[in-house]
Amino acid sequence: MLHVAEYQKGVISRAQLHKAGLSDNQIGRRVASETFVRLHAGVFAIAGSPDSFERRLIAALLAVGPEAVASHRAAAFLYRFDGVRARVEISLPHRKRPRLRGVVIHRVASLPREHTHQRGPIRLTSVARTICDVAPIYRGKGLESFLDEALARRLVTRGEILATMGGMPANFEGAGMLRALLDDRPEGRARVESPLEQELQELLRTAKITGWTPQHVVAGCRIDVAFPEASLAVQVDSFRHHSSRSDWARDHRRHAALVQAGWRVLPVTLEDLREGDHLVARIRSALGTFSTARR
Repeated sequence: MLHVAEYQKGVISRAQLHKAGLSDNQIGRRVASETFVRLHAGVFAIAGSPDSFERRLIAALLAVGPEAVASHRAAAFLYRFDGVRARVEISLPHRKRPRLRGVVIHRVASLPREHTHQRGPIRLTSVARTICDVAPIYRGKGLESFLDEALARRLVTRGEILATMGGMPANFEGAGMLRALLDDRPEGRARVESPLEQELQELLRTAKITGWTPQHVVAGCRIDVAFPEASLAVQVDSFRHHSSRSDWARDHRRHAALVQAGWRVLPVTLEDLREGDHLVARIRSALGTFSTARR
């Protein structure tokens, strides 16, 4: 019994307790003595087990039954998408109509098994299905950032998303927006590889700086924002993607390859983006140096 609860982040269901040999009277006595803490009808936490998002999510799934899966923002949070807040959200077939306090329940027309997978004690929607589900939540630039992050991190492919869309109702909410974004990415590559890159691109547009190309490839290196005429590479340094020794070594090799190819490299950090005017001045200065050198 305890090993099951430990695997489930301190949560266990009445059915699992019955399987372990406990009767309803024994379960009731443990609740009365506060050895068990009731979370939902038929679902308990072992006293002293730490509260967590995963514990609350598992409790909701156990309360609803085996057809339920973590979905929407809950699944996105588990996949560690940037900017997604932990929220207990689950999906299950239309015919069921449970209500749980603190839980958002989506009743879906279909949830094929290939749209889900198991991650430890939690069954959740696949990355492709999660993107389809959050399409009406993260509209416009938000959905674009969500999609690009998934593609850049290689969590999913364009083909997998299209295949998943084919298994959903034809006109599910957000389908048009998502299809348009996929059409803009025929090769299945992200337009930006992080939200910081998107911030950089928006800063350049606002400053009316032209002549740049996103995700430009030179000497086998992909440049976040390139000014090909000026041979200037603007690279966003995100701690999340550049924090390990292997990341540092890869970035060093890329920098060296670009310099050898005759390019200048301008690194940009989160702090630089927060001081937008200063960054714009640095980029204009670098471009101005190129213009002066040509005279």
